[in-house]
Amino acid sequence: MLRRGLLAMTEEKSARTVIARNESASDAAISICVICGQPFRSWLWRTLFICGVTFSSCDVWADNGILRDGIGARLIGRGGTTAAYGDGGSSAFFNPALLDDLDSHRLEIGYDQLLGNTRFENSLGSDSAKYQDASLPWGTLVFNPPGRWTFSGAIYPVGGLGNDLDVVDPLFGRQRTSSNMVFIRGHLSASFAVTERFSLGAAVMPTYSSIKTRFPYTFSGGPLRGISLLTRADLDGWGIGYALGARYRLSDRFSIGAAYTSETHFDMDGKMSLGAPFDIGKYDLEAKNMQLPRTLVIGFMGAPFERVRVLGDVYWINWGRSLDGLRLDFDNPTNPVLAAIPGLADFNERVPFKWRDTYQVRVGIEWDATERWTFRAGFTSGSDPIPSRTLIPPLAGLFEKAVSAGFTYRRTDWEISSAIQYSLANQKSTRENLLGRVYESSTNRLEALLISVEVAYKF
Repeated sequence: MLRRGLLAMTEEKSARTVIARNESASDAAISICVICGQPFRSWLWRTLFICGVTFSSCDVWADNGILRDGIGARLIGRGGTTAAYGDGGSSAFFNPALLDDLDSHRLEIGYDQLLGNTRFENSLGSDSAKYQDASLPWGTLVFNPPGRWTFSGAIYPVGGLGNDLDVVDPLFGRQRTSSNMVFIRGHLSASFAVTERFSLGAAVMPTYSSIKTRFPYTFSGGPLRGISLLTRADLDGWGIGYALGARYRLSDRFSIGAAYTSETHFDMDGKMSLGAPFDIGKYDLEAKNMQLPRTLVIGFMGAPFERVRVLGDVYWINWGRSLDGLRLDFDNPTNPVLAAIPGLADFNERVPFKWRDTYQVRVGIEWDATERWTFRAGFTSGSDPIPSRTLIPPLAGLFEKAVSAGFTYRRTDWEISSAIQYSLANQKSTRENLLGRVYESSTNRLEALLISVEVAYKF
């Protein structure tokens, strides 16, 4: 009965179906305005200070799955290494204990611009997109009163993913696939100097998530099991996590640090349209277990020479627990025909992502050429968390290796830093695919260039 119902709707509407190939995949921007003393949602603490941060529509921009491996020019320039050494407020994003390294109040504002190249190819055709861009602003304020405590508030894009490509589907022909996923994090942190050498830190991290996707999908269970449909989803929601960190100076030239970041669980809801290839109905949608993964980092900073620092971090990222699968609950269809078919008025689906835990190694070096100039270089290496059997273009966060370089220039109370990072091209093929027949016997390829600028003012 289900298949006959879908076939009847297809025949009824096929004569007036128009497929808009050039539909924009990133037609909305997320704007957040946080003003000192004004609430950021009803429950977000008033200490977030950023005024008018705008996150524009994004395309490819993920370093490990959907998490970034560095934020701000200083961190990016040295490969994202910061577990044991803090030279700015952005270091607290990865280890809040590092706020103790700062000796003044500090305002930092940064802007990261990413350009990505992507390509998808299957047995029926191929498509590529060059210079897809993402604009990633961020900011943080550090408050350093007399005594052992240091505090900070920040807002920044902790991760995301985007893509915009055509695929040739054996059922629906050439179809646009796209994704626009943004995770915007507030970060309220504090550090405490237990001794002159040992500091502890903690952070609370309210996070907003917006997910927009469009791609063919083959349902794995429920009343639509085995049926391939075009899906268009628009979801958003809030979650909250925390971070704990520690840093110990063994000497003036060597320190070690470690930090743990918890999972962030999101309660997300929105809409999903189903099509064959036109829309046959729209459902209210809830995503039950969407989450960003917990992470653990251990690192060191050593100064073999007076003006040279060498840094290294090792990360464990628990994707295997966070994105093994995603439960979707469908109800309230707009199409009365769907509501009348048994089992289609409301049902659930478990999307089998099957992502894996990953490890990442980051190394960096800094050289203080003069009192005003510091130069940096870095390298990042890890494995992507996505198995080939669930790899699809809208969710292809495949970056594994990156090289970077940057500098800082200081003048009185001002600092300006810049960095560039190249994520080496990575290609991955799949034979069988759990998410759709169109992705079988296909290849995805990605590479990206990131340019970062930040300004800091000490007061």
